[in-house]
Amino acid sequence: MLDSFMVYLLFFTRIPIRYEFKDFERTFKNSIWFLPIFGLIYGGLLGIIFGLSLFLLKSLEISLVILIVMDAMISGALHFDGLADTADGLFSGRSPERMKEIMRDSRIGSFGTVALISYVMLFFFALKELLTQLFMPNAIVQLGNIIPAAIYVAGIYMVSKAGMAFMHWNYKYANEQGQGKISENIPKYQIIISQVLSLVIMTLIFSWKAIVTYLITCLVLYGYKLFVHKKINGMTGDTLGATCQIVNVVFVLTLLVINNVIDYIHLIL
Repeated sequence: MLDSFMVYLLFFTRIPIRYEFKDFERTFKNSIWFLPIFGLIYGGLLGIIFGLSLFLLKSLEISLVILIVMDAMISGALHFDGLADTADGLFSGRSPERMKEIMRDSRIGSFGTVALISYVMLFFFALKELLTQLFMPNAIVQLGNIIPAAIYVAGIYMVSKAGMAFMHWNYKYANEQGQGKISENIPKYQIIISQVLSLVIMTLIFSWKAIVTYLITCLVLYGYKLFVHKKINGMTGDTLGATCQIVNVVFVLTLLVINNVIDYIHLIL
């Protein structure tokens, strides 16, 4: 389990830790079941930072900005970069090979810029509305609602890694060589275990609504995967990394919609 934790810590963060692996690729492939748990640990760290910000600043808006900035800093903006590169490549209107070349370019283009701005705005305002409805209906930050809000934040980042694990099902790498090739041929039982663990943890954090929300999120991810395959005949490290940001937005928005629909039903009844 320590190897599983360390392989993702080194792969998904910029925390400077040295660790020797006997076989990094094999450890990665046999650790997909652990990816949601790593997401919960990573989300727990961000949740602590978010909770401390709420406690010290008593401002949900500033705390959410700090949350997003710290996510970028700790991860080295890995998935932010993946989202930007994916948008630049897939929406360039070029040939599949040229799209992949654009995604490998370190420079950011117009579509990448719009994608990052859209992600930050959607995630910020959707999460702000969700946390306000659930824990701070009067926009008052108190000690009693800080911890539940921080746990919710940790759970959301766990879900993003669960979504990434889901995307490894029948994963096909679009390039002949590259870092993303490590995600090919992941044992299916590993992915199944990751999804079962994820659903259990989600239910504990978000209640039964998480199951419906996650199923809808997975449908969106499946559609996204089909879209990427149609464009470049497979996935890349960038398109896989963008999954985390897509899940963050889709899961929070869907959970917000479900909560609002339930409220409307209560009003009618």
